[in-house]
Amino acid sequence: MPEDEPGLVRAAQAGDRAALQELMARYVPLVYGLVGRAVSRPADVDDVTQEVLLALVSGLPGLEHPAGFRSWLVAVTTQHIDDHFRRQATEPLLTAAPSEPFQSFEDLAVLRLDLQGQERHLVRAGQWLDQEHRALLALWWEESAGRITRAEIAAALEVGEAHTAVRLQRMREQLEQCRVAVAALEREPLCSGLSAVVEGWRGETNPLWRKRITKHVRTCVVCLREAEEQLPIARLIAGLQVLPLPAALVAALVRKGVLAPEAEPIAAAALLPDEPEVGAWATVKWAGRVATVAGAAAVLLFVSGFLYDVSQPPTIRAEKPVGTAALSASLASPTPSPATSPSAVPAAARSNAAATSKSTATSKSTAPSKARTDGCAREDIPDRTWPAWTMPNSGENLPDQQRYTVRDNGTVLDEITCLTWQRETPSQRYTFAAAQKYCSKLTLADANWTLPTRVQLTSIVDTTRSGPAINPKAFPDTPVSFFWTSSPWATPHDPAYAWIVNFYEGLASNAADQSGEFAVRCVQSPKGSGTVQYEVSGQQVKDPMTGLTWQRGTSEEMPSSEAEAYCAGLDGGKWRLPGVQELATLVDESLVGPAINREAFPSTPARGWYWAANRAAAEQNSRWALNYDDGYTNYRNLKTGVVRCVR
Repeated sequence: MPEDEPGLVRAAQAGDRAALQELMARYVPLVYGLVGRAVSRPADVDDVTQEVLLALVSGLPGLEHPAGFRSWLVAVTTQHIDDHFRRQATEPLLTAAPSEPFQSFEDLAVLRLDLQGQERHLVRAGQWLDQEHRALLALWWEESAGRITRAEIAAALEVGEAHTAVRLQRMREQLEQCRVAVAALEREPLCSGLSAVVEGWRGETNPLWRKRITKHVRTCVVCLREAEEQLPIARLIAGLQVLPLPAALVAALVRKGVLAPEAEPIAAAALLPDEPEVGAWATVKWAGRVATVAGAAAVLLFVSGFLYDVSQPPTIRAEKPVGTAALSASLASPTPSPATSPSAVPAAARSNAAATSKSTATSKSTAPSKARTDGCAREDIPDRTWPAWTMPNSGENLPDQQRYTVRDNGTVLDEITCLTWQRETPSQRYTFAAAQKYCSKLTLADANWTLPTRVQLTSIVDTTRSGPAINPKAFPDTPVSFFWTSSPWATPHDPAYAWIVNFYEGLASNAADQSGEFAVRCVQSPKGSGTVQYEVSGQQVKDPMTGLTWQRGTSEEMPSSEAEAYCAGLDGGKWRLPGVQELATLVDESLVGPAINREAFPSTPARGWYWAANRAAAEQNSRWALNYDDGYTNYRNLKTGVVRCVR
């Protein structure tokens, strides 16, 4: 929640009309998104959205805790959606007129955002869900996008968070089935077997046809090909933001005083074109018209979850940093603010900063220092780059398992990396720039805090858990949401993107517009710069910073069930399958396609899943994998992958 929001709520409760309209403008997109994905039919979506907003306005004076406004809003919206479903069950079903141009909220999203490929399949899959699951999808979608929390979902459903997680998981399983079915239905030409199944189908999205279609798709080799390269749903949702508000709805809210127009009156005809336009350009023009309403600019977020066209050959970038600023933010913790006192910097960090590194770094000793009661010594670690430490692991039968010491001063020491973490998660969400500023000004435990890099934040993911995927004793009450990293994405893009990590399951994604708002957890660490100086010897590569030695080449394609045996059979059993967090240490964030040092690892495919030893906590039959396309991770719908062993 923004810092000024409780004050804004109190002002609105006291009768400040401008404060009320500003508060409503902030949350109209959230309400519209929740209602739209649950209710679907555009006319009903508009009606229920207005009902919710009017209920919020009338009920606001009775809200006892202004800081709980958003949680209350989500609960009120969920209640009105349930009321709509109950009314619908007692009313005769009305079929859409043949001339009706849009049949669902999803149709509007596909048209207005010009969705293609996997984004299109995901949005259309929502139409196939059971009614109960549609409402759950609406809530989970907003959580995945970072706009509400798991606790707020549980409160709206009036159940505990554990029960909420179970219900959401069931919804996601059905959504995955529907997603594959939609992809198969849009395949050209249609599979002959599926063609026979859908003979006589008129396009209805009901449970009977879902059952028939998914039954075929699950066992059809041709149809399943459409699912082989599917990205994780959460990764797509992070990019697929809200649909701009319909002009008619905006005009109705202005007339009712819920939203404030700008200087000139709002006319629906001025906001929505007479004839629907197709394509991204139409979306831009339409969205620009809606933006004439005060506060509506908040809904104009980027419209594509894909940061580059995965159907085209990847961009091969030069083996050098994208730029000084990008490299500094990506490869190192940012330098402390000039306002930070030098005395606040740990002695180990100052000694590292004074060290001069050689062209080939030496591997660090992991022996604890007798001078430090917490067991961490960093004096022998060169001030070169991240990670200049052993990567902690969180899967079974892996070395260097995560270990933490909880301190009385509100911090947590990672005993493997010697990084110090902020224990509590701030309740507020931040933009990328605001997150960096928040950490730089954090005064907890002698200051010197920074926003963690992608690899630093990855180090505290606990792959043996989900909802949240983090040690609950060391980091209690961690929200099940995306967290910012300081690592920007390699490929220049307008707007700029950065890496985020989802602590529901541990997914690392780059699909975050830097203007979006996500959670933050700050870190204390020595600074670093430069690139890893790998030591290549024959067909193995040593990383002196982590102490790991890697197989230089890449295996043939294989199912996950064969990956561990492949490594165990190399060189008399001296090799093993790496953890997904260990694989992440090889990612070079200044590159894409592949995002890895190509001199040290020349055979790395531009796109290809590398199996990890970790099982997915949410789906124990699935194995985590990392794709060096740019370094994102996944565990769902992966059939085959390749292997790079480690020791």
